[in-house]
Amino acid sequence: MTGPLLAVEDLRTEFRTRRGVAKAVDGVSFTIARGEILALLGESGCGKSVTALSIMGLVPAAAGGVVGGRILLDGRDLRGLPDAELRRLRGGAMAMIFQEPLTSLNPVLTVGRQIAETLVAHGKVAAGREARARAIELLREVGIAEPERRVDAYPHELSGGMCQRVMIAMAIACDPDLLIADEPTTALDVTIQKQILHLVHELLGRRGTAVLLITHDMGVVAENADRVAVMYAGRIVESAPAAELFAAPAHPYTRGLLDSMPDIDHDAARLPAIPGFVPDLLAMPPGCAFAPRCPRADAHCRARPPDETRLSAARVVRCWKPLP
Repeated sequence: MTGPLLAVEDLRTEFRTRRGVAKAVDGVSFTIARGEILALLGESGCGKSVTALSIMGLVPAAAGGVVGGRILLDGRDLRGLPDAELRRLRGGAMAMIFQEPLTSLNPVLTVGRQIAETLVAHGKVAAGREARARAIELLREVGIAEPERRVDAYPHELSGGMCQRVMIAMAIACDPDLLIADEPTTALDVTIQKQILHLVHELLGRRGTAVLLITHDMGVVAENADRVAVMYAGRIVESAPAAELFAAPAHPYTRGLLDSMPDIDHDAARLPAIPGFVPDLLAMPPGCAFAPRCPRADAHCRARPPDETRLSAARVVRCWKPLP
């Protein structure tokens, strides 16, 4: 099938609070093709993880939910599916590596059983010895030593890094079409990071998997992402091929993120920082959300939210005064 595997169109997710409604995701749109890695960048609180949870249909209904837009997986709108059908897709056609493995794994089940349950539920193996053997194989693939012994361990018996690798094993177990990786290399040393990212690339090559990579690690993005979407205060403010974005960012916020990266050629003690904080979603400024922190902002920027500007066929920026 031609066209993107995942198409997110004008996605809007809100949370109801005593102070009002927080627009955590406010009109986000992007696509990911088969075999492509799209990196989603931004500070904590900008809406990256909520975007991922919205795609997976995991935003708690009691707190809020997706209120607008479409989420098309292989042309099928996930928003219109019943809960039973979404549960069938999760772990099979689409999977997610969660940011906090210790809170995502079941504390009363061994990690081997949790991996095996995923395999059996989606018809990959039969329950029993076959499922256990495949669980051991997956643990070995993600770099866990002595997988024959660790398969019977409970999450609290493993380190945070090992639990993260267990989560990755569960996510890739069924060779998903779409893999959402929310900070997948957190708590892992550089060697294991390389191994995990190699596994992701193998999955792309074997299955043509589309990957949404959420990370703060610019090095990981530079080496692995095909395209980058930069998110700020619930909106995507810049989208471009990775090489172009790193070479010449168009949005001042993107420039600030790149400038804050350590550089061996400069004094690390004098790294520039973006002043201020991500705005309160319940008290957003009237104009550009980044204007209070932007060195280029003027009265026009502070008065009206910027429109989306297409700089080229592959580059989009939401800024009144993009960088040259």
